[in-house]
Parts: sequence; C-alpha cells; structure tokens
Amino acid sequence: MGEETKKAGLAAICKAVEDANPGVKFDIQGIDYNQYAPLLKTKIAAGDAPDIIFGRPFSYPELVEAGHMMDLKGQPFLSRINQFAIDGVTVGGIIAGLPIDMDIRSVYYNKDMFAKIGAEVPTTNKELIAVCEKFMAAGIQPFSLPLKKVNLPVDFMTTILFPMIYNSNPTLFTDIQAKKKTFADDPKFAQAVEIMNKSILNFVDPGDYGIEENQGNMNFASGKYPMIVNGMWALADFRKANPNGRFGTFAFPWSDNPADNKLLVGLDDIFMVSATTKNKDIVLKFLDLYCSPAGTKIWMDNAKMISVVKGVSPSNPDEMQVGMVDMINKGQIAPMTNIMALSGEYNQKYTEAFQVYAAGSKASRADVKAFVTKLMKDISNIQ
Repeated sequence: MGEETKKAGLAAICKAVEDANPGVKFDIQGIDYNQYAPLLKTKIAAGDAPDIIFGRPFSYPELVEAGHMMDLKGQPFLSRINQFAIDGVTVGGIIAGLPIDMDIRSVYYNKDMFAKIGAEVPTTNKELIAVCEKFMAAGIQPFSLPLKKVNLPVDFMTTILFPMIYNSNPTLFTDIQAKKKTFADDPKFAQAVEIMNKSILNFVDPGDYGIEENQGNMNFASGKYPMIVNGMWALADFRKANPNGRFGTFAFPWSDNPADNKLLVGLDDIFMVSATTKNKDIVLKFLDLYCSPAGTKIWMDNAKMISVVKGVSPSNPDEMQVGMVDMINKGQIAPMTNIMALSGEYNQKYTEAFQVYAAGSKASRADVKAFVTKLMKDISNIQ
C-alpha cells in the first residue's frame, strides 16, 4: 500500500474507529516491500505479531496453515462481500482475511498523446509494439518504467502470464513450489518473458532504474510518457496528480488474437488478523467499518478502487474505471483468484531473479532460455 491516496483512506478509517472508541489509537507502520515478509515472520516468531496484517493470505499459506491468522469464518460482515472475493482469501478452509477491493492489471494510456501521433489503442501484441515504435520515432519513450520498484518486473509478468494460464495451468506456481514441476514444463512461461522483453523492457531508458514508483506514476500523469502498466491501485494517484488529464485503459495485449487479451482481475487490498491479538474487539470493529457503507465510501473516495462489497459501484466513476467496468460486465476478464503465486522464500527468489533480469542488457535479456534455466536452478536450491 505505497500510494498516498490509499494511505489517506486507511488513516481516515482508522480515525473513524478511534473517534467511535475513545482511548483507542492505531499505530500504522509502513514497511518496504522487500523487508515486509521477512519482518512479519520474525515478529510472529518472536510473539510480537501486529494485530492487523496487510497482505494476501495466498502469499502466506504456511502462516495460515500454522494457525497464525485468525479464521474470520462466521463474522457477520463477510455477508457483504462477493463470494469470489471470499474464495480468494480462503486457504485450507480458513477465511484468512477481509478482501476490500479488486486487483485489476491493465495498461493506462494518455488519450491526448495517442491522438497527437495518430496512434490507436492496440488490440494485439503486434499493434502494441507498433505503437511503441511510433512513439519512439517521435522521440517519446512509450512507457513510464519506475524500475527502482523491486517487484515491478514481476508485476509485468503477472499482467502478461496470468491471462495466458488461468484456464490451462492455474497450479503452475504451487506445483513448482511443491517441486512437482519446473518453469520449463509450461512453454507459456518463457513466452511471457519474451513478450515482456519485446513489448516493454526493450523500450527502457537507463535512468528508469533510479525511478521510484510514485515518481513513475507522476511521470505518466504529467504527460511525460504515454503509457504505464500498473494495477488499479495507481488510478487515484494519476487522477490526484492530473485532475483534468484524459486517460484510458486497455487489457495488456499479449496475444495477436484480440479475443485472448482479457482484463486481469483478482483481489488487491486485504487485511488479515493475528490469531494472538489481544485487541480482538477493536480489530473486528475496524474490519466491520472497512466493508460497511460508510467505510466503503471513505475508501472509494480516497483510493478510487472498485469494491468487492456487494451492490457497490463507483457513484461517479473516473473515465479510467469506466473502461474496466465495461470489460468486467461483458465478462472479458481473466480471473487470477484461482492462481496461487509463489510464497515465502520462493517468491523472494523469484522477485530478485526478475529484478536482475530486467536490469540486464538488451542482449542478455534476449537469452530467455538461459534466464529460465538459471531461475529453475535457483528455485530448486531452496530447501
């Protein structure tokens, strides 16, 4: 939750709970992405777990299965949440978190910049590369690439790979972590790496490796770059930086068959609860408010997300949301709630490997086979 607009929404909901419960005070601690999982596990092992834990249960299945997260089954507020979202936080029959909103991965684009060079919204991968080359010919780098964000290359892979495998091989990552398969067993994995390289990373500028996420979002919003690949979480920051900007969205076109290119939809913000919390009453009030009509309004006003609360839709949707909602309503989506990503040390090694890959030269990135081979070796060495 690195976006300022989300932080403001979280702070506002915490304050509402504090105001309703005199004497209660929330201590909100933001941790760097790379340090978050190791620090969380250290705190739990030391008996110092936070009361409320931000994170996706399927990223921490070992903690859920070990009984460190409270089972929210039976809590009345869960009746407000759409069932697909409940399924996405259920690990081994345990409802291990409260989902708040959707994780939607797409390409955001600047309509005015597209119009200026006569570019159309691409519906195939060939068209996307052609648009990128057209911007390059005009002296404009096509993507804002804040590559100082360590997990950005993995975000790119998720946006490309998951729509490719959600039907054909949704257990790819769990099978790899269980040492049943390797990345080479599904040719779509190497294909996704090649697509990321040719469609995004080949247009990188050396200065991009020093750009933080918030600066990258601002660079797109200000009109410096015409496109950015990002999640729904960034929308509010784009709009806050440029209230009058004309922006749109489209599903990342990984395929040259337009019908294959679906909007990737899953869950984004989720709160888990420590099974050892000594403040259960207040914690449950926090969760109850978060998915109440009042809390949902606070969150949507700040974060501009699409809620998973039943019957709730943006009352005054941004033009970027309109395109997403239209695709969702038409069923043009690739659900990623049934794809379990790597967890723990496996996820950390996977993230580091892609960070190194993205920082390599164009020539080194072109050898996708060598990268996949090394990645498999690194993963297999984890005990």
